[in-house]
Amino acid sequence: MILLTMIALIAADPWPDPAQLIEKAMAARQAQNSRGSKFTWREEVEMRDEKGSPLKPFRKTYDVIMLEGENYNKLVLVDGQPLDDAMKKKVEQDMEKMRELRRKHAFMNKAVPYGGLGVLERLFDNKVAGEETVGGRKAWKVESEPKKGVKGADSKEEEILATRRTTWFDEEEGVEIRRRSVYVRGIHSIKAGSFDEMEWSKVGDAWLLATNHVRSEVSPALGFHSFGDAYYRYSHYKRFSADATFIPEQ
Repeated sequence: MILLTMIALIAADPWPDPAQLIEKAMAARQAQNSRGSKFTWREEVEMRDEKGSPLKPFRKTYDVIMLEGENYNKLVLVDGQPLDDAMKKKVEQDMEKMRELRRKHAFMNKAVPYGGLGVLERLFDNKVAGEETVGGRKAWKVESEPKKGVKGADSKEEEILATRRTTWFDEEEGVEIRRRSVYVRGIHSIKAGSFDEMEWSKVGDAWLLATNHVRSEVSPALGFHSFGDAYYRYSHYKRFSADATFIPEQ
């Protein structure tokens, strides 16, 4: 009787299929992108070495603005302090140089995204590993292992196949709200154990990047060794329209 009851409970409340979670999240992201909203925001970056000690300058803060139709990081604070006059002048000069470069070579500004949800079903074996709370919201946790014998289409996909990924999908809206990629083997001078973890939060009607933690250990062929943590925080999102009207997001 107990066994039958357990079977009935499992049948009544099964975990979702990982493919359905991935497809729902991709559809949600596509729907958000189709609205055509663009944003500016503030980005704060903190750097630490392998012992957790702050590097100097410890913290830089940028206003991410639109410059000739593309995002541009404009430095506004260093370690929480306003720039001095000399640094302000240099920042303005650098921005104008980039403005001219983008006017002449618009193609240079087109970033090619990779490593998003689209690779999960093609390059990974995925399984639902349970429920967790992320940012106060219930989420399905999906663990993804690189498929055996699969080859990447290019060097970027080969790098993706060197990682193990965990993704959290919001149960209510279906969106991806956290992603953690850990290198399980070295590739392209990136050592095993390096990782990248991103988390999104809801801003108005959009899900936007809130934090990004990158731990990297790199040993290039020339013998230079780098190890440390970078912490990124994103805030002060403002939506804007074609007529450059900015609307702060709550």
